[in-house]
Amino acid sequence: MARWLMREEPCEVFATANAALPQVAAAHDVDTAILVLRFPSGASCLIDNSRRTTYGYDQRVEALGSTGMLQARNHHASLVAVSTEQGVTADVLSHSFPERYAAAYANMLDHFCDVVLKGVQPRVTRADCVAAFLISDAATRSMASRTAVRIAP
Repeated sequence: MARWLMREEPCEVFATANAALPQVAAAHDVDTAILVLRFPSGASCLIDNSRRTTYGYDQRVEALGSTGMLQARNHHASLVAVSTEQGVTADVLSHSFPERYAAAYANMLDHFCDVVLKGVQPRVTRADCVAAFLISDAATRSMASRTAVRIAP
């Protein structure tokens, strides 16, 4: 997604992560991670992830630039918020990614069927898959070495 939003390929990544949940640590996995991607233009992208959001599936995107900001906010059951002297309340977030992305998954399946049955060109290319792998591999090496890692072109 960062590649798509930035419209360029990242050249370096720094990643740090930990497992605060014992069951995640026991599986040699992480539950909290932070990545910083650097791009040839000098732009940076910060990605933070956590499996521990008790208040729902929190996924937001903000793009900050010299002329403004773009935001994609969380989905709520409604857009109604109540503000009183006790504070602001709103509907809870979706509980998980299948809840939030049901329509997107249906669209992806429809597109897959169009690719297989009608010969439509896939929206995600082989180059996209390779780039995602290279970024992921560099992030894994960065996490292990605790240093920034160049991403192979």
